[in-house]
Amino acid sequence: MSNRIIFGWLITVIWIALWAILLYCDWKSAAEMRFNEWGDFFAGAFAPLAFLWLVIGYFQQGEELSQNTKALEQQERALQLQVDELKQSVEQQNKSAIALSQQSVISGLMAKLEATNRIVDSIGRQIKRAEESNSAGASKNIKALLEKQNSLEHSIEKLLAEVELLEKTDNGHE
Repeated sequence: MSNRIIFGWLITVIWIALWAILLYCDWKSAAEMRFNEWGDFFAGAFAPLAFLWLVIGYFQQGEELSQNTKALEQQERALQLQVDELKQSVEQQNKSAIALSQQSVISGLMAKLEATNRIVDSIGRQIKRAEESNSAGASKNIKALLEKQNSLEHSIEKLLAEVELLEKTDNGHE
C-alpha cells in the first residue's frame, strides 16, 4: 500500500471517530433531527472524505500512468533492439547470398575450365597423331590444331583470371 492510501485511511478513521464522538456528546439534539436533516448531516459530514479520496485517486492514477509510460518506453527499446537484430540478420543473409552466388559462378567457370582443358588435351592427342602420320595434309592440319590449342589456352587463362578475381571479391565479403 502506498503512503497516500495509508494517509487516506488514517484521516478517514479519525474523521469518522470525530463525528461519532460529536454525535455521542450531543445525542439529544441528534435524536430530534428529522430524516431530511439526517441526510444533510451525512452529506456534510462525508463530503470532505469523498473529496479526499477523489484527490488520492487522482494522484494514484497519475502514478499508474507514469508507470505505464515507463513500461511502454521499455517495450519501445526492446522493439528497437529487435529491429536492429533483424537488420543485422538481413545483412548477414545478403552477404551469404552474395557469397553463394559467387561460389556458383566460380563453380560454373571451373566446369568450363575443365571442359576446355579436356578439349586442349584432345587437340594435343590429335596433333600427335597428325605428326605421326606424316601425311601430305598433316602439316596444314597440325597448324590449324595448334592455333585452336593456343586459342583455347588463352581462354583458359581468361577463365583462371575470372576465377581468381571472384575468389578475391568473395574473400573481401567475409
